[in-house]
Amino acid sequence: MASVVALIVLGVGAVVALSGNGDSGSSEAAAAAAPFSLEVALEQTAQAQTVQFDMAVAVAGEGEITVRGAVDNDAQLMTTTVDLGSMIGIGDSNPLGDAGSMEMIVDIGNGVVYMNAEAMGGLLPVNAPWISIDLESMAELGGQSLDDLGAAPAIDTNEVATMLLDAGEATEVGPETIDGVETKHFEVSVGLDGEIPAQVQDQLDSAELDLESIDLPDSITYDVWITESNELRRVAIDQSFASQYLQMEINFLAVGEPVDISVPADGDVMDLTSLLDLRPGG
Repeated sequence: MASVVALIVLGVGAVVALSGNGDSGSSEAAAAAAPFSLEVALEQTAQAQTVQFDMAVAVAGEGEITVRGAVDNDAQLMTTTVDLGSMIGIGDSNPLGDAGSMEMIVDIGNGVVYMNAEAMGGLLPVNAPWISIDLESMAELGGQSLDDLGAAPAIDTNEVATMLLDAGEATEVGPETIDGVETKHFEVSVGLDGEIPAQVQDQLDSAELDLESIDLPDSITYDVWITESNELRRVAIDQSFASQYLQMEINFLAVGEPVDISVPADGDVMDLTSLLDLRPGG
């Protein structure tokens, strides 16, 4: 499973803290540019204050993870509903209960992850609708800082767009229609140059994966779809790593549109870090 975690990290580009600062003029620039502009679409997404998305990651023989979520970079909050059912189900049982999915809210600014307690399927003695995990305490228990931990399990859609924008090597494939929307399909090659980005390296180290056992390619090719109004619509990867086959697809449902994300009220939360005596010195 460690190798699967590593492949997912490489596929997304990075699993890091939320970042990016919105530019009020980006929408105007996109409207004024020529249609189907890859550069303008990536720039707009890289600077977006909010992004709504869904994502699917599949590794051959290991099942599929699906995610639907939204990020608010101003508030440093992210909400996701993650379906791990096909990956972690054991026989006829599913640790996530009947729902088969888990709703999470990540408070990046305070280093706290909230999880809907119903998704735990009664595995923990929880009498509140939400449980929380203090990431800084978890990091300290492992002799790390919050930065070393990678801040939080947050998918940085801004970083994905920035990575593609910096790649500098794109090939136009042609027009395609996605859910009734006309788009233009591009292939973007991201060179690895024998090196792994520092943020990805941290994730590989935490998975205790022997990097010498991975035969990394010279580059990774991402498929990218752009709308006529210069919006990033989809990013996908379909490639083999370390004798395993990885498929990843992120659909950008809305960029720059208002999102409503808030952390649960204190009275609705049980602190799992304290419950399990996971705080340093506990």
